[in-house]
Amino acid sequence: MRAVLSMAVALFLACEITTSAAEEVKDQFAAGSVWNGELRVAGKEEAGKAILTVSERMGESFKGEFLAKSPAGKVVTFQVSGTATNKASGAVIFETEKQGVSQLKMRGKLTNNAVNLVFVGTSPFGGKGGGAIVLTPKL
Repeated sequence: MRAVLSMAVALFLACEITTSAAEEVKDQFAAGSVWNGELRVAGKEEAGKAILTVSERMGESFKGEFLAKSPAGKVVTFQVSGTATNKASGAVIFETEKQGVSQLKMRGKLTNNAVNLVFVGTSPFGGKGGGAIVLTPKL
């Protein structure tokens, strides 16, 4: 009886360890993942919308598409590339492809199932600016 109980406890602990390990290594930036959120430009009261869709993932590197929608409804889409942790928390850094003089660079951190980013960039007309983005995974 004691041997059976010991084996049952060992199996239970092994399942718990396996489950914990699987949760720790879940890659939130896997190809196909979509992140939605809010985009705030410094000095503006109204928030816009942001969507990051990951199309490729290789190690910690990724490529995808970033869509930004202004409060007035103007939509711009950029191809992006960068790096993101494949752990539960860590650095997320990406930038848009340069389109003329226009480019955005984003840097932030994944924690508690959300990415908090700051961005700086140049508009298509050469104006410089920045702001903040908060993204959460689309379920």
